[in-house]
Amino acid sequence: MKKAPLVSIIVPIYNVRDYLDVCVKSLLNQTYKNLEIILIDDGSTDGSEKIVDKYDKKYRNIKAIHKKNGGLSSARNVGVDNASGEWLLFIDSDDYIRTDCVERVLELAKAADIDIVTYSFEPFSNDGSRLKKSPNWPEGVLSGVDAVNDMLRNKRPAYICMSMFRATLFKKNKIRFPEGREFEDIITRIRLLYYARKVVFSNEKLYYYLIRKESITGDNISESRCQDFLRAVDEVKAFLLDTDKQNGFVFLDYFEFHSLVTLLNYLARDRKTFGNSKGYWCQIRGKLRKKYFTTKFPTIKNKFVYGGALIVSSNMKLYSKLYRGVKGEGR
Repeated sequence: MKKAPLVSIIVPIYNVRDYLDVCVKSLLNQTYKNLEIILIDDGSTDGSEKIVDKYDKKYRNIKAIHKKNGGLSSARNVGVDNASGEWLLFIDSDDYIRTDCVERVLELAKAADIDIVTYSFEPFSNDGSRLKKSPNWPEGVLSGVDAVNDMLRNKRPAYICMSMFRATLFKKNKIRFPEGREFEDIITRIRLLYYARKVVFSNEKLYYYLIRKESITGDNISESRCQDFLRAVDEVKAFLLDTDKQNGFVFLDYFEFHSLVTLLNYLARDRKTFGNSKGYWCQIRGKLRKKYFTTKFPTIKNKFVYGGALIVSSNMKLYSKLYRGVKGEGR
């Protein structure tokens, strides 16, 4: 009988004392037991580091690592370097997973050529604020390249959590998370998909995702975050255009166009920096105007919707007001 594969769960931790117990207990209570839980304390100063040591002393399958603060990507890279499992699963330390998450994901990955399994999440909030809906995407099995194409046209998720990866994807292809900046998931996800043989997509909600204002994906947007976002988009283009399948990525320009619109939406939503971002707004809008007529859109509807958004964006205040209204964020 084939031995149950070892799954390494990688948890980067930085100042999440109020959430960490819930996260770790959801891992310890998994119905699947052949687990290696790697807790990477990324220089915490709020007592999270003591919680990590508490679990390390009590449970044999928990491996604690303490390091100087280097950011999310740095912690994830340390986790990958120290993982022994056949599969890698990433979870943020303020989130948690369903009790049967690992068991269900392994069932979805039972075919020999599956390298990635992606599943959905249930958002939650500890302050009672309005939550966004869980994403849904077409379920089934795709080749890695087909999954890349779907991601380029915004049909697949870009995040690293809510997925399990075969460890050889990272090691064989020398994939690392870019350190020292945000939006590191985008290029890493593209590389992993590209090298994967097959990818399974499921809408089963196995992950519980905390939405809080102070999180990295919150509303505040700075010029450095904007630059990190644009850099991630440029990296995707450079990587895919350097592959032997470059002619097959017909929606690469659309990916860039959609990403620029996403950046406008970040600026429109952010009340703190909105008033000081007019120059940056005009710069992004100028890029969109140049790309609109040369971009291949997935559907005619996409083209008209983005065309309308481009017209409205000539008035920054009107665009912001309409965007917040559509998102239900009020004034």
